[in-house]
Amino acid sequence: ITGRVNFGYDETVQSVFDELKVFLLDYFKDDPWLSKHPPLIEKGVMKGNPAYVPPETEVVKLVERVITDVKQFDDFIYQYHGSSEVRLPNNYGHTPTVGIGPNCGGLGTRDQIEWVDLEDYIAGIKIAAGLIIDWCCE
Repeated sequence: ITGRVNFGYDETVQSVFDELKVFLLDYFKDDPWLSKHPPLIEKGVMKGNPAYVPPETEVVKLVERVITDVKQFDDFIYQYHGSSEVRLPNNYGHTPTVGIGPNCGGLGTRDQIEWVDLEDYIAGIKIAAGLIIDWCCE
């Protein structure tokens, strides 16, 4: 059996693995067969630890401002990345990173179609341009 686990930014792959292993072995201890033949629990494919960028971080504030300027309302800012590749620059390059776009990039992981209407597409272009100009030129 294979399982997948996403976890909070305050945990590590090893801490979650250890906790899950203890839980499963304890859960199976009263089973007549599994108590004598405990399952082999091992790590499979690992993508890495999740990332979190605090809301007061400069890049998060910039993204909030540009989205508000373009869309005329405060959009939802999701600065926690549990399984998105956006976490990699933050965790391994110490570069604050924020995912933007429909479902914060979660289109492929939540059975959503990868489609946005023309208005959202153009808004996305304006947001990207605004971020580049404000981050690089100010």
